[in-house]
Amino acid sequence: MRAAVILLHATQENYLRQLLLLKFHNAPASFFDGVKLLEDKEKFMLVELARHRGTTVDAVLADSLAAHLERTTFNNVGDLKNTIALLSVDPKSLRADWKTLGEMMDRRHAIVHRGDMTKASGRGKHFADSISPYSVGIWIEAFTALVAELNAKL
Repeated sequence: MRAAVILLHATQENYLRQLLLLKFHNAPASFFDGVKLLEDKEKFMLVELARHRGTTVDAVLADSLAAHLERTTFNNVGDLKNTIALLSVDPKSLRADWKTLGEMMDRRHAIVHRGDMTKASGRGKHFADSISPYSVGIWIEAFTALVAELNAKL
């Protein structure tokens, strides 16, 4: 079940990254705020830009954005809503189950960063918190509903 939660979150992140990559062609310049050129520098000299000679500006933007997104994570509902807003969709217009999506992201964080260790201690307590297939199913349904609604709006 833990692996399913991690894979669900990875699927969510990959889905958002792909949407952002598709969106960049029609995006305003502000869409690239915080995205560094391929060399990963705040400022660069023309010699560094010359390495991309023969490459279109769109290709450099796409490659730079892809590199940036590979290092980008979406760890909470705020990150999710901010990303959706970048796609020109008002998160408030969605019927997404933000609470359930947040629970999934929190649980994934606990699994990956704390080994899902239980906070409870004492006799009869296990090392890790239990996780039910039912909970994972609810999280999958919430994500699937978000994807369907976003796809319909894009």
